[in-house]
Amino acid sequence: MVAGQDGVLVGSSGGGSTWYTELENIKYLQFTNAAGYVNLSCPCALAALKKLGYTYAVTRASYGLNSSVGTAPAATRIAQLTKPSATLLLGDGPRVGKNDGFTIGINYGGNSITSYHNGNCAITYFDGHAELVDQAFVTKMKQKANINTQGSEESFFWKGY
Repeated sequence: MVAGQDGVLVGSSGGGSTWYTELENIKYLQFTNAAGYVNLSCPCALAALKKLGYTYAVTRASYGLNSSVGTAPAATRIAQLTKPSATLLLGDGPRVGKNDGFTIGINYGGNSITSYHNGNCAITYFDGHAELVDQAFVTKMKQKANINTQGSEESFFWKGY
């Protein structure tokens, strides 16, 4: 999973670092060069960018980490997730610019999950299973998201409890 020391979840970004560079820092990922990031990028997302004329080189992941879990100021431990099979870990991240590549975090606000798979979005949950979901599912989870209402389907999806 995306847990650092003592089961503390790595945030999507913080202190100028990304979730995948944090995993490199703790030696969970070990790339010898920038081309290693191709393993953290969806081939469909890369093809979509190329079709649109993007000059993006694979130096960052196309998968966005759920930015509602593991972000400062409070550290989140993996044991705090009460429903890992319902909590979003990674999803197809949106494009952020002509040459910038992809966003590093996804959330129910601005940076959402993007559909690169014939109108579907690829997502992975904390328990390790993956699904293709349609845009209606993503829209529903965004529109009803209120992470302050613990126990709702949407709070499990975004926050883990």
